[in-house]
Amino acid sequence: MFARLALDWKKIQVKPSNTYKRAALLRKENDPKVYYITERGFRKWIPTPEVFLSYNNKWEDVVNVKDFELDALPDVVLIRADGDTKVYKLENGNKTWIRTEEEFNAAGYRWDLIALVNQTELNAYPDAS
Repeated sequence: MFARLALDWKKIQVKPSNTYKRAALLRKENDPKVYYITERGFRKWIPTPEVFLSYNNKWEDVVNVKDFELDALPDVVLIRADGDTKVYKLENGNKTWIRTEEEFNAAGYRWDLIALVNQTELNAYPDAS
């Protein structure tokens, strides 16, 4: 990634982590889709403007990046609404409820990779048929 952006290793400066703001909202150049980047470095597409605004996001905080930068991040696959125990798998813009712990474990999912979402976002994903 560093080389593809033609950056110079000699210009790296070590700074305290609290001196910069983490870019959490990214969009590919010439693409309207906005993604939230989780603390763990996963990307989650924000499906509607209502969902975007439900998190008190600001459009001016969205950072445009090269396609390959965003494509290098893995997608969020598992979500659950804050305050709810139901875990859903996201696939093709739809959600599927994973009904049991056995089903979850059998699929090889990891509990620490579940992203919390608000109810507005959960409701924005249609149930898979």
